[in-house]
Amino acid sequence: MADSKVPLRAVPGGLKRPSRAEAEEAITTLLRWAGDDPSREGLRDTPARVARAFEDWFSGYNEDPEEYMRRT
Repeated sequence: MADSKVPLRAVPGGLKRPSRAEAEEAITTLLRWAGDDPSREGLRDTPARVARAFEDWFSGYNEDPEEYMRRT
């Protein structure tokens, strides 16, 4: 997975990027919205896992495509 220390690219339009804590809180809200208890044993670590997954899935946005192609 992506290193969580890698800075994400800037948000277009000058918008402030939500913090990692805000992202995890949003995931917690979605779990409650779905009718589950985010504090139960099987879900306690889910917000952090989902945030890490999104970092990994979108990690390519931090890459310069030309630099990436030079390395391949």
